[in-house]
Amino acid sequence: MNGYSNSRSTAVGGDFTSTTSIARTTSITRTTSGARPFLLQIALGVLLLAPPTAGAQNWLLAPAYGEVELFAGFTEDPYVVDLVAGGAVDLANRGYRGQVADAPDFDLWYEAGSFPLTIRVERGTGATILLVNDPSGHWHFNDGSDRGDPQIVFRRPESGLYNIWVGTLRAGFVPARLVITEY
Repeated sequence: MNGYSNSRSTAVGGDFTSTTSIARTTSITRTTSGARPFLLQIALGVLLLAPPTAGAQNWLLAPAYGEVELFAGFTEDPYVVDLVAGGAVDLANRGYRGQVADAPDFDLWYEAGSFPLTIRVERGTGATILLVNDPSGHWHFNDGSDRGDPQIVFRRPESGLYNIWVGTLRAGFVPARLVITEY
């Protein structure tokens, strides 16, 4: 569905070349001449197999409320997902405020065009936050303190995977509505 690949190639003996692409744009390439000690090759393999993380959020986990593939100009605009915001992960030690789950709440596969992309949360009965990992691996946060409901606007969105977390400012869970629109 996404056109992204996870690949790894390794040659043992002589020259050692390892190229690993982990979804999106993360790419690591190492080349060394001659034989390297076997333990160095094992250590490099362990590092390359470790899941990438930003804080405690793991974008590799399955999203709790599903995923959708939308193309620029999508007709079901806005696209709406009802969910329950919150989680056990405190974002304070990451420089943000709020509580989220480890896994994303929703994954958006988006094929960009000339429209801006807006991701926002319409609150239910409590204060919510929005955390998005964009296709380049950059993290975006909004707690709604500037406009009311949390929202993140990508003026020139990239095509690819947007991992979305909807959290709460305080411990607990509240009903919320995730809205994805090009308006």
